[in-house]
Amino acid sequence: MLDSLQRPRGRQGPETKDSWKEVGCQINSSPGLATKILKEAMAKWPAGRPVKGQRNNFWAGHRQAQTGLDGGLNDAEWADVVQYYDSIQAIKTESEKNPKLWEKRDRYGVDARELPPI
Repeated sequence: MLDSLQRPRGRQGPETKDSWKEVGCQINSSPGLATKILKEAMAKWPAGRPVKGQRNNFWAGHRQAQTGLDGGLNDAEWADVVQYYDSIQAIKTESEKNPKLWEKRDRYGVDARELPPI
């Protein structure tokens, strides 16, 4: 587990869907915490382009949890991970072209089906 991602204080026993929902709400409401966790995860697991069957790839784990980290995804799941990675790289490329992009509170997304392979 990542150091920044801890069970809510006072919580005992096994994780439940509600305890993880609570953690998710904390992450989603705090950009600083989300960024800290993201940086910690990307330092722990390689974040290069995912390769089918690869173990411990950040993107596979981010998209498919422990199964992705273990590299045990089927063809469709690997295709989804790669499509997600390509989408993130497209957003990154666009944001590097326009540093003022992040001064607004707008949300941005990419329809990865429209992107050529990188």
